[in-house]
Amino acid sequence: MDFQLQMTIKQAQVLNESVEFFSRILMGQLEEVAEHTPRLSDESFDDWLVRRDKVRYLLKEAKEIYTGFYHPGTNFGIHSPRISDSARVAFDLHQVVRQCLHRSENPNPQGMARWSTWNDDPMRTSTTETTLAKMSKIIQPKGVL
Repeated sequence: MDFQLQMTIKQAQVLNESVEFFSRILMGQLEEVAEHTPRLSDESFDDWLVRRDKVRYLLKEAKEIYTGFYHPGTNFGIHSPRISDSARVAFDLHQVVRQCLHRSENPNPQGMARWSTWNDDPMRTSTTETTLAKMSKIIQPKGVL
């Protein structure tokens, strides 16, 4: 069974960030959560930094329990048999959405933007899905809103 989804560029950007974040968490990159620590409305920047650093410390502890890794920057990796295939499916979706966003924002294939992972052809990493998702920009005819 196939599905079709139509979205705005902002929705595609949020989808891209979401599936990338999900795949990173399942690979054991729990420190990514700290990078999204919200700043409270009445909180000074310095207080936010202290709170974010506390979140980082707690996530480091959780990562050691979750993965058994004790060094910053270590994780299972997308091809590790120790991660759920859901992480790979999410990463595959991230690659498809990332490339479509990049190519719609940078239509010149000969420009310097081609030297970016954003421009790379998606690579299937999932062990359960046999095909990659497809995504393309909808071209509106002139004069149609």
